[in-house]
Amino acid sequence: MNDSNIRNQVHQAVEQVTKTAKPDPLLAQKIRARAQGKEEEPVKKRLSFGMGLVIALLVLSMGIGIAAVARWDVISFLFSPGDDLSGIDINEVHQESVSDGALMRVESVIWDGSRLAFDWHVENTKPETPVCMEIEEFTANGVRIYTDGTDGFEHRWLPIRYIDEGYEENYWEDGEFIQLPEELRKADQLHVVIRVKAYRPVRPVYYMDEFEPEQVGELIAAGYFVIPEGEGTIDYDEEENEYVACMGVRDFSGELREESLTVVFDVKRSGAVYEPDTSEANRNGYPVIAEYEMAEFTPLGLFIKLKIRANEESGCRSLEDIPCLKEEMGNWKLTDDAGNPLRQDNGELFEWTGSPGWSSRGEKQAEYEYSWQLVKPEELPDRIALSCISENGEKMVFPLKIR
Repeated sequence: MNDSNIRNQVHQAVEQVTKTAKPDPLLAQKIRARAQGKEEEPVKKRLSFGMGLVIALLVLSMGIGIAAVARWDVISFLFSPGDDLSGIDINEVHQESVSDGALMRVESVIWDGSRLAFDWHVENTKPETPVCMEIEEFTANGVRIYTDGTDGFEHRWLPIRYIDEGYEENYWEDGEFIQLPEELRKADQLHVVIRVKAYRPVRPVYYMDEFEPEQVGELIAAGYFVIPEGEGTIDYDEEENEYVACMGVRDFSGELREESLTVVFDVKRSGAVYEPDTSEANRNGYPVIAEYEMAEFTPLGLFIKLKIRANEESGCRSLEDIPCLKEEMGNWKLTDDAGNPLRQDNGELFEWTGSPGWSSRGEKQAEYEYSWQLVKPEELPDRIALSCISENGEKMVFPLKIR
């Protein structure tokens, strides 16, 4: 069955039903009340006067200093106060694109030769009508690249409604930290283009804070554009014969007004990439074959990706037979080449930063990806290792030679 044909048929039917329909607030109230098991008009949650007064007094007490902490940039996104950023070149780009009430801004960028990091701020300056954004183009030197997939702004409606807390935000800010394709590693400069489509409903909006499929048809017939739980849109599943919540808005022609935003910036490389010697990864004779697919120091830190597979010639049939690999994620540490966990000058362990880029373990093969932010080669001994250590102390040590 052709999905696009299904959508077109549904949208044509919806358009036919709604072209003459007028919004019926009383019906919307009744539907909402029915879904909540009561027939009275729901009370909208608002920020209390007392809380509003407290916030206002706090802002006033901070005075002019508020501007210093309000700026969201790549440093705010990636680092913590007090981090040593020596050796990192920050590219100040200050690029902003504004359409009819939709805004996107990038303040600063870091490119370490392998990874691109930048902040972003998206905003709906006309919050009386919600807006949803999707990335149409994201390239560096003409090569397509992808977001890091974490806390993105795509498909998120602005204003963001914090139902439990009782308030809304007209903006969303975070950033991207992206492993770039291999063909960009030799470039001296990147030309980055981010093209974003912003969509606004042409009909009155009904926010469905808890998705209730059986109510959607009535709301659409009443002339409403339904937003399910703050993200995505509504579509109709003919096989299941019901409305479903889905991501993406491009197929909703005629129901959404389109705006376009484009942010363009150039960025220079920050420092050099140094790759340790990984030739001794298999020196310890474990029943696995190990390969460092990536091991590099950049101005942003140490980045490692290790791939291992069961060595069936040595009698290993499954990685689950190895004590320190019984847990899928394992207990991986940055160690010396004897498997002793390394410590910083303050006595704390070198813990990997944030989440692993991507880690998984199957029966025969596993990949582990870790990073240690802002760690420099001179802070570590000549030989280090990524080691997996079991609860009873058994370990597998995969060495790296720094110098």
